[in-house]
Amino acid sequence: MADLRWFRPIAGTALMATGLLLVLGPDAGTAQVTPVSKGQALAAQCAQCHGTDGRSVADIDSLAGEDDLTGEMLEMKYGTDLGMMELQAHGYTDAEIQAIAAYFASISERASSTSATQEVQP
Repeated sequence: MADLRWFRPIAGTALMATGLLLVLGPDAGTAQVTPVSKGQALAAQCAQCHGTDGRSVADIDSLAGEDDLTGEMLEMKYGTDLGMMELQAHGYTDAEIQAIAAYFASISERASSTSATQEVQP
């Protein structure tokens, strides 16, 4: 008789996937990915310096509401400088840069967010 121990993990995974599909329904996993939603996921790293939702609370530029971020990021990507932003931009495809820019452009720069710079009045 053949040794089928290797088959058990594969069969278990397939069974779990089938069960999830039955529980979640036939439309599971078919959510439309828009440039803005894709950009939001890609822009997570930007929050480290440019603030949550692109609203900086430090001396670094805010990106929320920027409408020409694609051009700026492409200049950084294809430029000859090797600063922090140029190195970051090299890690993205042109399409990913466009998605990140669409995400930040979609955010109102005036929308309120919790700011560490607000003073508490007595």
